[in-house]
Amino acid sequence: MTESQPLQPLQANILKDGRKVWYVTVATKPHPFLDILTNLCTERGIHIAVMGMNDQRLQEWGKGFGVKIYYLKEAVQQLEIIAGSNDLVIFTDAYDVLITEDLDTIVKKFDTFKSDVVFSTEVYCHPDKELAPAYPALKIKKKDGTVGEPNHPFLNSGAFMGKVHQMADFMQEYKYEIRDDDQRYWTNIYLKEFKKKGTGGNLHAISLDTESSLFQCMAGANHEIEARKADATPGNAGVNFVNSLTGESPSFIHFNGPKEGLSGFHHLLKNGMDSINVLGTGSVMFISIVIAMVFVIFFVSVACKIPNMEFILILLFLFIFGFLLLNKDTNLFLLKPRSSTV
Repeated sequence: MTESQPLQPLQANILKDGRKVWYVTVATKPHPFLDILTNLCTERGIHIAVMGMNDQRLQEWGKGFGVKIYYLKEAVQQLEIIAGSNDLVIFTDAYDVLITEDLDTIVKKFDTFKSDVVFSTEVYCHPDKELAPAYPALKIKKKDGTVGEPNHPFLNSGAFMGKVHQMADFMQEYKYEIRDDDQRYWTNIYLKEFKKKGTGGNLHAISLDTESSLFQCMAGANHEIEARKADATPGNAGVNFVNSLTGESPSFIHFNGPKEGLSGFHHLLKNGMDSINVLGTGSVMFISIVIAMVFVIFFVSVACKIPNMEFILILLFLFIFGFLLLNKDTNLFLLKPRSSTV
């Protein structure tokens, strides 16, 4: 491990009840989205440890995630020496996460799970689809009071938190391999714990946040989040992000799919709901692009002597169809969540 940097002492965040919380992320190079995360933490008075900076090992997408497990293990091994039985560690990805609330609020939510570790959840069973049938059949209480299957039934390892000693116990036997997948690693631990404890869904050792109380993963779930006006707090200019299915307000929003929406959500956190015009950022962008396309198509049709109206209508139809398709899957243009006055 000669490429890694020496591990520096990690600074604890002290809660009002005296418990300590360490926030850890792993980033091997600078990035504007990492700056957003660290700045949001600073505004809330939260110390976040960025581990792995300038690590030169393989960072090819999907093939270098072993560094996340390696550095988190290094952290919890250091912390278990000094941590009390109820002290906590938070881990999130570095390049695609926003924090929306203060630590005391986050930990109060964590306590309601009555579990040692709580993981975020997502729509897709990644990276091993064949493991989906092995998951327990969980139920959630929806905003309308009904009980049903969760929209996010599968573990996501891009955002989770738990008691330091339990995390250290889970990671004790891990042997570093650069090409390991951290989500596969934690999924296997969760399923192993489930089989060990038997049926019953969420376990004492590990719970899944299927209602997005703490964590909201956005891949395949962009439609779930609404932005509502709220009182301003440090690091938040007056917006509350709400899961429209469960009514919960997640403390962390993880853009585990396309990253375009992160900037729009961050804009709302920094500037509030009043900063968004009536049409919305995405709609204005779309209309501007359509107008520009009309002019381009017109001049091209004149130069090529193509019947103007038919050509324009055909291309506009294709463009609008493409926009709707891209927005459904990637949130390419609609850079902000749906707004609501509820």
